[in-house]
Amino acid sequence: MEKFPQSLVQILRDDITHLDLSMNNLTDFDFLRGFKHLTSLIIDGNFDMDFDSLPQIETLELFYANKCFIEFPRSFIFRVSTVFPSLKYFSMMYNPKIKTINLRHIWEKREHKLR
Repeated sequence: MEKFPQSLVQILRDDITHLDLSMNNLTDFDFLRGFKHLTSLIIDGNFDMDFDSLPQIETLELFYANKCFIEFPRSFIFRVSTVFPSLKYFSMMYNPKIKTINLRHIWEKREHKLR
């Protein structure tokens, strides 16, 4: 599946709290804008994603993006920290470009922006 069916968004958006979209070849995540109660999102194994399309989701607490071949990990992490302000659990394991990243600096930058 390369695009999430808009008809499903209309049906599910008010009830879904957990969504696993692993291994779907999704590139655009703007459709998530409609999920107002989403607390958990797993997108493992989706390649060639436009991470700038990740919308603001105030309720999201868990986000996994494992095996996604993230090209620019620092930019991705900053984007995630900005659009998911309630995030508590974050995983991006098995991405070849990631070696060691000091997350403290990125999260402190986020905290500073939120004040």
